Amino acid sequence: MSNKNKNTTAKRQDVSGKLPKKLNNLMTIEDKIKKFDDALLKLFPGIDTDFLQSGYGKNGNIDWQNIQFHIPSNNSNLAKSPYFYENKSLLHFSNIYSLSSILQEKNIRFYNLHNLNDPREFTFASNVFNINEDLIQDSKDNIFTMSFCEIEILKKSTSEFNMWRLYGDKGKGVALVFKIVNDPKEWEDFHVSKIIYGTSERFKFVKLLNLLNELNQNLPRLEVDFGKILAFHKSRLFELEKEVRIIFDKREKRIGMQSKTVSNKTKQIFPIIKSDLAKLVDNTSNIKYLKLPIFSEGNNNYDSEIPLLKIEQIILGYNFVDQIPEIKEHIRQLCDEQLGYKPKIIQTRLKDYYWDIANKASH
Repeated sequence: MSNKNKNTTAKRQDVSGKLPKKLNNLMTIEDKIKKFDDALLKLFPGIDTDFLQSGYGKNGNIDWQNIQFHIPSNNSNLAKSPYFYENKSLLHFSNIYSLSSILQEKNIRFYNLHNLNDPREFTFASNVFNINEDLIQDSKDNIFTMSFCEIEILKKSTSEFNMWRLYGDKGKGVALVFKIVNDPKEWEDFHVSKIIYGTSERFKFVKLLNLLNELNQNLPRLEVDFGKILAFHKSRLFELEKEVRIIFDKREKRIGMQSKTVSNKTKQIFPIIKSDLAKLVDNTSNIKYLKLPIFSEGNNNYDSEIPLLKIEQIILGYNFVDQIPEIKEHIRQLCDEQLGYKPKIIQTRLKDYYWDIANKASH
């Protein structure tokens, strides 16, 4: 049915077999790799260190002077690290018009990093990781993300209220409870993680970068690509959001295999990346989005390597009053027609608190 085009990832054994014993009479390649491994695992427990590979020079000849480490495209390789989210439920705040679009199109949109609400956010992350400008631009262009919250945020009224005000159209929007239907460990190029807040992690990267600088005083050089986890770091100022992100890594300059593509005969069916008309009107043509299909009954054409999300519940904001029955019925019909099932539709319990406060304030 489909044709998946990928390069083959080279694992540790590619550089640990017939290696030259020494380079520059200083440190053996094995010693250098072990020193890097030990430091990496101490600083970032759970990160898979099997993905070291030799660099390739001209005409495909192996260049033992350059050894590369990258975080692989298989999401399973992050399963034991801080960059993996175990919970299968995700919460997404939005407006009623976006909900209508999601149901009509049967997909959700992952925007590239140019669309971040806080323009300083990626600067924060890139400073932490000491990434050069070319790689930053590649990440902004080609890492696509969708933001969610931990479902637990619904248990604390003040936290939930803040999210409605910030992202739920001030209580006239919706909160969608998604369930991850397939196994995230089978995903390719997609990764799901809680956001890691603050600069405490910065010191880990500083230590690792200092070690790399020390090791790279002589050949072979170690090159490290942590680029995809840039999008999982933010300032502590945003910690109240309890954000979880799914990212799609389509960077062109990343180390390792190229990103996943799926074709049916001569037509590419994944990834489908488009420009947003509204953004084009605002002269922000560098903002693009990835279309990700959501679960619908009767559709068996899903790929286990691509996230599959199902809308389990739709929560209406606290600022709806008389129109609630009509809105619920309209959403039910739309879900039934487009998705083939009817998610549970409720109104947030905050309506009682909000309107009680509003009524008291009017007297």
